[in-house]
Amino acid sequence: MTTPTWPSELPAHALQGSSFTPIDPVIRTEPEMGPVRARQRFTVTPDNAPRRWLFTKEQFARFETFHRYEINNGAAPFLYPFSNGKGVTMCEARFISPFTAREIEVDKWEVTATLLIKNRPIDPPA
Repeated sequence: MTTPTWPSELPAHALQGSSFTPIDPVIRTEPEMGPVRARQRFTVTPDNAPRRWLFTKEQFARFETFHRYEINNGAAPFLYPFSNGKGVTMCEARFISPFTAREIEVDKWEVTATLLIKNRPIDPPA
């Protein structure tokens, strides 16, 4: 089975001001005595990426279909055009929680959600 891809009919990028935050890859343990111990939890750090999209009525209908049927109400991963310092790259993503939608004017919808982005491309050390 192939991984679903973010629909081409939908805006590829979130609105201006989008951001992402790497999940802390370090686990810290405080022993009864001595310094705090730290170890790496994983080698490839996933990122939380809050997103806000503006959709037309037709785009919102397509988004709802994609979310419900193609990615099982947000449970399944999908390929998403993610932008960072390397430009726009298709990265594996999934919804962390349900999306929120509100009609901001007739036939215009604002949809917000937080995505978990895996394997954000970065340059290797020099």
